Amino acid sequence: MLQAIFYARFHPERGPELFSQWPPDSSLFEGSTGSPSGLLDFSDLSTFLVPPQDLANRALSACGGGYRILGFPVSLEGSHYPRNRFAFNVCLILEENLDLAWVKSWQAIVAKLARFMRDLEANGSTKGMLSREESIRDAGGEETGVVSKVLKAVFEDLTEYGQCCLRVSKSQVLNLRLTAPSTDPASTPKVRDWDVPLMIRSLSSSGQETLDLVLAQIAPHINGVSHVKKIARLADVHVPLARKAIRALVRSGDAILLDIFHFQAVYQLTPDFAWFVNDADMVDECRNYITIDPADNILAPSWDADTKSRASRMETSSRTTVIELYSAVDGAISVAEFCTAQEARLYNIDVRRLFTFGVIKGFIRRRHKHAMSSPVANAPNRTLNAARWKPESDPDKAWRDAAFSSGWATPPVHSPTMTKDPLPSDKQLRDDLDAELAKYLNGQHCSDQICVELGMTEKAILARLSSGAFGDVAVLLR
Repeated sequence: MLQAIFYARFHPERGPELFSQWPPDSSLFEGSTGSPSGLLDFSDLSTFLVPPQDLANRALSACGGGYRILGFPVSLEGSHYPRNRFAFNVCLILEENLDLAWVKSWQAIVAKLARFMRDLEANGSTKGMLSREESIRDAGGEETGVVSKVLKAVFEDLTEYGQCCLRVSKSQVLNLRLTAPSTDPASTPKVRDWDVPLMIRSLSSSGQETLDLVLAQIAPHINGVSHVKKIARLADVHVPLARKAIRALVRSGDAILLDIFHFQAVYQLTPDFAWFVNDADMVDECRNYITIDPADNILAPSWDADTKSRASRMETSSRTTVIELYSAVDGAISVAEFCTAQEARLYNIDVRRLFTFGVIKGFIRRRHKHAMSSPVANAPNRTLNAARWKPESDPDKAWRDAAFSSGWATPPVHSPTMTKDPLPSDKQLRDDLDAELAKYLNGQHCSDQICVELGMTEKAILARLSSGAFGDVAVLLR
């Protein structure tokens, strides 16, 4: 897919020319320095490779000879440059008939690479790095090799791994990731706050930083147990950013989305269970995945001494036992009821992994609970009772408060007065909660969504629904 990568520049005397390329032994252009023959004619493309100021700092694409060149020419102004201008372009050579969806992915790579190279030249501790290297080369000296180092890493890592991470200086790290286009945008599921991401491929590799700052923060909290909103809270990341990063992981095949696992959840088998039963290797994989030390069983604290003794003598579950356990998942009982009925077989089995394995392989699915209420006659008008105890609008008092809290020498003359509204009573707080809960009782929202968005347990929600405050409420499994 990626045929070559090169760095072209505008020489103040010779004009546009090829400065560096990778692979170094490829003959890319006819008419370029040291390349009497090549894939393309450099003179025909030179205006595109290092264009005038009007066409700089934007994505450009050109086709010829069966190849497509993607570039993002950069032009920097400054009196310290010859002709008061420093212009260069890092370009990728791809196959001309490459699918346009892939072209867009490569265009994103080229744009980010151009911004990185511009920062190397214009900002921070690396300021002037590219122009210095060009000057050293022109003077016949030994170049620092920054350009060739970048080109080599980008070409080899993107070709081999689809991603690249390169540290050029203490403060400059290049992170690129080639995202495979989706033929059907709807095929990548929308990530919701109550989804649970599970990594199926490691993000980290030896000696490389993570590819994304948000991923660097949320990755330690992606454990197959925590939902998206909880991950964002633990990582101190805005929820929309966490959703976007996790969706990118799902789209690239590094992660999958699961439902929240809890003991009130209900699961049922799918037709693919027949495939699982007949695949001995898959059953053995399941046995290895779900088997644990009985001492680590989540139910172990409730066992008596005799049960612990029996559990310690249990061997790895047989294939028959595993199949029989899954066969007991009938779509009508909760996980807690399943554990009670099968307790003697679950001493050395991780229940969460038992159900998670089935969900990942597709022969088990979660049946979600949806609540639907009927209109209540003479229902009380529930209004939110928030926004109490607000300081009066007084800039002077606000300043004195800030001075006092910051430890300044001038404390506030008096504390800010409060509004006359009293603190909300328990009944008012309950009415507020009921007003929020009532929005979800139309059969369109699953219990996981309600729990996460309202910060309540499913048990507490079901108890409130059965209180009669919402009339007759039907809880549907689907």
